[in-house]
Amino acid sequence: MTLESIISKIIKGLLTPAVPLLIGVAVVIFLVGLVRYLQSGFGVSKTVSEARDLMVWGIIAIAAMVSIWGLVAIVRGTFFGANPVMTPPLPYKPTNFNTGPTNTNCDIEKDPNCPNY
Repeated sequence: MTLESIISKIIKGLLTPAVPLLIGVAVVIFLVGLVRYLQSGFGVSKTVSEARDLMVWGIIAIAAMVSIWGLVAIVRGTFFGANPVMTPPLPYKPTNFNTGPTNTNCDIEKDPNCPNY
């Protein structure tokens, strides 16, 4: 086994599923802080401060994880030649919507049976 295959297995096996999960947890932490902030009624300063701190830590966690994910992609692209941008494939969009006959060499003014596209 080469170092490249070991690192690739670690990234594919552990980091690829873990990073979106951890980002999701950070988003939930932020939303819990937001709900607590709104439920506090802007009255009790201790509750408002704790909720605001929870939201700030959620945002910091999201930013840190997205940054690390980007750095891992850059390192993979730099040292291993892998595609640094890990985007999902785009859905297929058909481009040929012509459902009529394939013969389009007819003249509409001269041939009344020619389909009008």
